[in-house]
Amino acid sequence: MVKYNSKQPMVVSRKIRLEAIINKVCKEAEVSIEEIIRKTKIQKYSDVRKAIVRLSEKYTDVSKKELANELNLPPSMISKIISGKSGGTQ
Repeated sequence: MVKYNSKQPMVVSRKIRLEAIINKVCKEAEVSIEEIIRKTKIQKYSDVRKAIVRLSEKYTDVSKKELANELNLPPSMISKIISGKSGGTQ
């Protein structure tokens, strides 16, 4: 059992691994990881990638560059998704 030390802030990290987010979103959307990393503009896959980017921004410490590499996207697209300036479904 962990005891609270008054010298340490009582903050619990809620960070999630990127792989867990990708797996869960793909499972919920009923798509494979291979489908979302293909260079395709099919709306369903774009929406899944967008969900992964937004959840990753909120719940992980993964850099935009690393996220872009994982999703086979240019880093500029990650920035556009985060800023809300990407096209498609909001």
